[in-house]
Amino acid sequence: MSTNLVSQPNAPTVFGASRTHGIIPALDVPDTAAVRRIVRATSAVPGVVGYKLGLATVLQLGLRAAVELIAELTDLPVLYDHQKAGLDVPSNAAVLARTLAGANIAAAVVFPVAGPTVAAEFVGALRAHGVVPVVGGLLPVADYTASGGGWVSDDVLADITRIALRAGETHLVVPATPQLQAITGLAADAGMRPRLFVPGITSTGAELGQLAAVAGRVAGIYPIVGRAVINADDPAAAAARLAELLDDAVGGRIGT
Repeated sequence: MSTNLVSQPNAPTVFGASRTHGIIPALDVPDTAAVRRIVRATSAVPGVVGYKLGLATVLQLGLRAAVELIAELTDLPVLYDHQKAGLDVPSNAAVLARTLAGANIAAAVVFPVAGPTVAAEFVGALRAHGVVPVVGGLLPVADYTASGGGWVSDDVLADITRIALRAGETHLVVPATPQLQAITGLAADAGMRPRLFVPGITSTGAELGQLAAVAGRVAGIYPIVGRAVINADDPAAAAARLAELLDDAVGGRIGT
């Protein structure tokens, strides 16, 4: 394994160097009771490293109130997913970044599919305001890209990743698909070890086994799990089982 891969110098990560892998439950729930139930059940589970906060909760409670609610229950970081921010005019990048920073958001998902200028503006604005950009462009939906019958270029994730890497950003959203190999290859070519945030994990956790193949080229792997945890009869048990499967797949392999 090459030893010249580096992370972005001087750029903070969401979890710090010690948390090389773990799962992130997605709080795509619309009310306070559901947030409390999921966070209380899972925040002490070994291998749960943070939470993804989405619009369902924020539209119901407001951004600041939603973040404060989670902060009452756990010290784990909050990753905000503004339904794939980045399909917007460049001038709104700083507005979003200031708002998220003011609400103490640690990191934000950005899918800048509106083009290279938007990609550069949104990624740069988030970082300038102290919010870690978690950059992607591909949804785990069969007809999202042109080859599957959708409207988005098949190269969208690679193109956006190249822009992020040129800016030194290594927090990347990559679904549990063959794209994992391609994107980690792009990062390796740029001399970087990315931190992968991996959606598309089902309740069986079968997709987690794919992560072993790329573990040696990355600095971190963080599957984002939604319905597999929030719809489970026992969210703590579901989270613990997925965290164990992840550890079996990548534990001791990351960055080696």
